[in-house]
Amino acid sequence: MWADWGQQDSDGRVWTFAGDSDQPDQLDRGVLVHAGPADDVRPAVVVDMLAEPWRTVVLLQELTPQGERPP
Repeated sequence: MWADWGQQDSDGRVWTFAGDSDQPDQLDRGVLVHAGPADDVRPAVVVDMLAEPWRTVVLLQELTPQGERPP
């Protein structure tokens, strides 16, 4: 799924859109994904989703290489 890691907030979260995923119907809170531009894909977890009439906004939290949320 596409995400711009340069736009992280202070908690390491970044917004993207469900339509930028190759499996948007599989997204839900707690789902693990691989996200980023093609040259910087990182593990992340879906922490929130906001359904709007024209799109679904997804909030991702980057994970450590060990698969954990950063402190």
